[in-house]
Amino acid sequence: MNSEIPSTNSEIRLYAIQRLSKLLKHPDDLQFKLEGIKSKLTQEKMLIDAQLSADVQRHFDDVQEGLDLLFSTEDQINKVKVDMKKVDKLCSDAQGFISNYDRIKKISIAHKNFEQTELFYQKFRSFNQQCENVSNMLKNANNDIEKFDFNLLIMHYQINKLESFRRQAIALTENCEDDVRMTLSEVFLDFENLSEAFEFFIWQVASRLYDLGANQKYSVIVHLLKVIESEEANDAAIIKEKEHKALESSRGLIGSISFNPLSGNKVSKPDMKLKNYKKKFFETIHKIVSDRMHEFFTEVIMDDDEINKTTELVIDDLLFVAENIVPCVPPSYGLFDVFLNQYHLTVVEKVKEMSSSEMDGRSILNILSLARQYQSKMRKDLGIPKEKLQPPLLEGREEKLSNDYLDLVRSKISEWITNLMTTETKEFLERPKPPEVGENNQFVMQGSIIMFEIINQQVDLAIESMRGKLVCDVVYECNKIFAVTNKKWKMLIEAESKKQIENPEEVAEGLVDYIMALSNDQLRCVEFSEAIQTRLCDQLSRAYQEKLSTELGSAMEGSSTDICCVVYGRLVPARFAAAGD
Repeated sequence: MNSEIPSTNSEIRLYAIQRLSKLLKHPDDLQFKLEGIKSKLTQEKMLIDAQLSADVQRHFDDVQEGLDLLFSTEDQINKVKVDMKKVDKLCSDAQGFISNYDRIKKISIAHKNFEQTELFYQKFRSFNQQCENVSNMLKNANNDIEKFDFNLLIMHYQINKLESFRRQAIALTENCEDDVRMTLSEVFLDFENLSEAFEFFIWQVASRLYDLGANQKYSVIVHLLKVIESEEANDAAIIKEKEHKALESSRGLIGSISFNPLSGNKVSKPDMKLKNYKKKFFETIHKIVSDRMHEFFTEVIMDDDEINKTTELVIDDLLFVAENIVPCVPPSYGLFDVFLNQYHLTVVEKVKEMSSSEMDGRSILNILSLARQYQSKMRKDLGIPKEKLQPPLLEGREEKLSNDYLDLVRSKISEWITNLMTTETKEFLERPKPPEVGENNQFVMQGSIIMFEIINQQVDLAIESMRGKLVCDVVYECNKIFAVTNKKWKMLIEAESKKQIENPEEVAEGLVDYIMALSNDQLRCVEFSEAIQTRLCDQLSRAYQEKLSTELGSAMEGSSTDICCVVYGRLVPARFAAAGD
């Protein structure tokens, strides 16, 4: 309604006319509805006036209250000023009331320093004994490290106490002679060795994260993370104080701050070194995963045919981490993603190492199969999208590997078919014995059987890669070789038929039988191709099924038609020529 309220006189008049036109739609409404409309409008006006009055009163009250607070605040400030002057006067007068005030103050400071010196002396005397106690605890923990029967928090707390005292002692001797500082360094040498040994022990425990999870020693993992968190908080305090001191230095304030070591136990944190435990923890995880995968690739994966086991290992390990380690670690660490990224990078490096060396066809297919299976199972079993697996496993080299494999297929099949053709054509030309008789008492040759054994082997290998396009490409390469082979047979039949007609005495006997055997062999190729198509029907998507059907259909129909036309075109003249002889 607020958006419809007019602002100018003309708009008000127009609005009033529109409102009346809605209320008084018929002439009779003036007689029967006029009083009701007046009453309704009067009530609306009274309601609006009441709301306006209430709003104005509320705003007025708020303003009045604000003014009252402002005046009272000014009175309170003036009162505080008067009270502060009184306090200052009392403090200055009090020093005159007490005789020997300066001497008493100095004695008080001396007494305080004496107490602190006594406390420092007691700590210094017990320092070596405390070091020995912690050292024994650490020694026992090292002996039982496989049992995980130790308490990291207690050792860490004790070492932190000793470290704090050591820093305090070094700060006290900052302005002493060199021999004093050297003597103190020798006193603390055992502790420094103990501190280094404890840090080494910390990362020894961290390197056994899998064992801790497998043995359900979750408390040790929690203690380990508590130690890391404590050191991270200390590092953050050091960084903050360094930044603060750098800011003070830039403002020229550093000389105005005096420091008396005896006034307390605190030591300037900028003098302390950062330990970076969180960073070292992640580095330890990287080493754990790298060592585990290296062991897997060297001891479990005996050859490239077993590379697909990699996916199962990665998924099993990540599920173990998610169930047994991640719940013990603060969510801010993103520990699962740390493990995931390290496993993925290790697999990427292994695949890169394999693909950078010279590979046979099966190794290429194994890598292509791994890439497809890896991505699919990571999404299905762990819910990890492919966008999170960076860089991609093959880093965009799928097409190159597929082309490399097709080149190998083309080369190998061409070599095998060439050898087969050499044997088959030699037998066809020399015809030392009649052709073999098949199941239907028809002459046949063995070329089609051997040829399709070769093709089936290559197709089966391509199917293992789970790439429909690659299967179709393999069939396409085979078709190109079929075309070359059929062309050779066609030329050979024409040449032999011509010799049979023109110089029958130079031609070995049985040409007609061998031509019939070749024709039957070509028809059998059609049957074999249909068998391949049927076998692959359920293993390829619809798009690739149609492409495969087209490839096989066109190749077999074309080749068999060409050969059969040549056969039947030359068979009759050859038979008559043989009969004439």
